[in-house]
Amino acid sequence: MQYNMTALDREEHGAWGVISQILIVIVLFIGVLSPKLAWSQTTEPLSIHGYGSWIFGQTDNDNRYLSGNESGNYDNVHFALNVSARLDEHVQIYAQPAFSRNFERSETCLDYAFAELFFNEGLTFRIGKIKLPFMIYNEIYDVGTLRPFLALPAGIYTQMSAKAYTGVGLSGTLFSGDIWEWSYDLYGGRGELLPQRIAVVPTSDETGEPIFEQAQYLDLVVTGQDLYGLKICLDKPRHGLGFGLSYYSADVTYRIKDASLLGLFDETLDIHIGRHHIGGIFTEFSSDVWTVRSEYVLEQGQDEEGEKYCTGSGYAELARIFKNRYQLAVRYEQIQLHNEPSDQFNRHRELALGLNYWFSPELVLKCSYHLVDGNVLAYPDTAVDAVYNAFNDCFHERTQLFMFGAQFSF
Repeated sequence: MQYNMTALDREEHGAWGVISQILIVIVLFIGVLSPKLAWSQTTEPLSIHGYGSWIFGQTDNDNRYLSGNESGNYDNVHFALNVSARLDEHVQIYAQPAFSRNFERSETCLDYAFAELFFNEGLTFRIGKIKLPFMIYNEIYDVGTLRPFLALPAGIYTQMSAKAYTGVGLSGTLFSGDIWEWSYDLYGGRGELLPQRIAVVPTSDETGEPIFEQAQYLDLVVTGQDLYGLKICLDKPRHGLGFGLSYYSADVTYRIKDASLLGLFDETLDIHIGRHHIGGIFTEFSSDVWTVRSEYVLEQGQDEEGEKYCTGSGYAELARIFKNRYQLAVRYEQIQLHNEPSDQFNRHRELALGLNYWFSPELVLKCSYHLVDGNVLAYPDTAVDAVYNAFNDCFHERTQLFMFGAQFSF
């Protein structure tokens, strides 16, 4: 086996990761402590918000799902700091650096950084790295205090939607009456989904035989070039009722990081897939005590072998608050790969039950139980187990997950 990145390279990359985190913290503290100096020409002070969470998760078998594995995962931590500044009555700047850690992956990144030019209620122009206006939760992705469960529905928000896109966008409210309000988003650019994992088995340089005990997961990043899309919402704000539809299309490429482990020369491997179309409908109702949300998304495209496929994912979510503190929640989610055999590898069905305690609207303790049927999203925690289970046809089809944690915002 031949590796392109040496141990020393990895140590240097790790050191630079720590340095970059320290620099981001320093810059943020400077911005917080001296807003008048940093934005002396603004008409308003900086607006600063933070969103954070810590989650423990444990499953009842060797499958990993969401934030849990069999041994219990304590390392799911996330914090994002959202900073905005209004330069004048028409121009506003947004930026959101974030730190996250889950299992073996630790990341410091810039979620968003864009400028917004306001013309009137019907037209706002944005440019930069912008929140992708897709379905209900995407524009409040990090705000755990605005949802009843610790984790978002995985099918839509980890498999079908990018968190942000780099490019330009238009948005506005075309009609705003006493009862109904109609708003829109149009956008174009480039997007990137959360990394997925694929199991690979290296081979011996001498014999060419596979070395199963050294199997490992590689990151598969899905990028969408020449992305364009729209979102239309019809809301009844006074009654907390809303309907909408979302659609985007992108030319998809799979990028495999550390492709040298596959015996390839390059550090990364790009596989062009073709254009995919993703569209969905949603509805929600929210009151002082009730929250009801439902979404369904359909994706059409082709796989790496050029075969066309269609995937549907949807959920229904219901939550109610009692005595201003306690909240009960239930969610059912399903993913189905159409035109494929209805087996455990093409199916995901999940029932989730949640119990929350709200100290305030900005701080909540949550626990949830998830019963999962299928292996689309729940699969072995280690690549060695994945390879062993594949050869012996002994995947755990049903997975139980317990999660507990806290989420806050300010």
